[in-house]
Amino acid sequence: MLIDLSEILSLEGKTQVHEAPVSMDSFQSKLGSFPVMKKEPISLTITNTGKKVLKIEAKGSITVSIPCDKCLKDVPTEFDIDFEQEIDMQASKEDRIKELR
Repeated sequence: MLIDLSEILSLEGKTQVHEAPVSMDSFQSKLGSFPVMKKEPISLTITNTGKKVLKIEAKGSITVSIPCDKCLKDVPTEFDIDFEQEIDMQASKEDRIKELR
């Protein structure tokens, strides 16, 4: 998903809200592959807080089927996504990427 930030960067205090669909059908880790049972779109809120600084917020949830350690039955496990980060758009591209890590 690509979001055009030119409009939001031109107006201090401007906010945009977007919904990003979750496309993954399974979660891969060193422990294996776990199927996604339920997913809701991620709600993205981008706010120009002034001086070309953007506040990015992401909220959503995903439910993954994970086997229980004791009984080995699949257990639906919900993971909430709650992310907030400020990005200085006057910084260099490399510095902005480092801020996101």
